[in-house]
Amino acid sequence: MHIVSVLYHWAPTVKREQIALEGLKPFQPPTVHSQDMRAPYICLGPSPSAAWALSGDMGWVSEIEEWDLWQVVLPADGTTEVHVRPFFGNHVEEIKVYTPLAPNCLWLVGTREPAVFVS
Repeated sequence: MHIVSVLYHWAPTVKREQIALEGLKPFQPPTVHSQDMRAPYICLGPSPSAAWALSGDMGWVSEIEEWDLWQVVLPADGTTEVHVRPFFGNHVEEIKVYTPLAPNCLWLVGTREPAVFVS
């Protein structure tokens, strides 16, 4: 039984091949915070929009034009270390996974490209 079923992770499209081959891993070079800090976890959201708020929606990563949305299904074998970030209210905003997620746990949902406005 899964308490947390489907989760989401946004990553720059340039990382697609690496993620498809190696999965998602803690301690990778970060996209959304200081390059000096490598988080010991993978950051996931309970919905695509919640995951976006944790990554591409940050103002200082606006130079990244294309982002891939990955759907994540945690392994059912109980070996994944999962922590829900403490929150106030009734919405889970972030799930931190402290163990690697193999490529077979991931599905590439789609790519978010820069918006083009026509006047």
